[in-house]
Amino acid sequence: MALTHLLLWGNSYSQIIRNGKGEVIGLYPLMPDRMQVDRDENGQIYYEYIVSSDDAPTNKGSTVRLKPEDVFMFQGYLLTVWLGIVQ
Repeated sequence: MALTHLLLWGNSYSQIIRNGKGEVIGLYPLMPDRMQVDRDENGQIYYEYIVSSDDAPTNKGSTVRLKPEDVFMFQGYLLTVWLGIVQ
C-alpha cells in the first residue's frame, strides 16, 4: 500500500504503532490525501490527519494531530514544498 500511495500522491504516511515499552510493533497506513503537514509557532513539524468512516471505529470525522516521531513518511521527488517536506 505504501508504494501505491507513493506513486499516486508522491508521499506515503504510516502511523508508527508501539507497545508499552515503546518498541515499534507495526505501521498503520494513512491516506496521503487526508494528511496535512505543517509547523507550529516554534517551527516544529506536526501532522494532522482527518479521520473518516473508513478508518478504525474511534474518532470518526475528527482531526488527529500526530508528532513526527509517530509518523513514518516516505517521500517521493516533488516540487511542491508541503507535499515533499523534508524533516
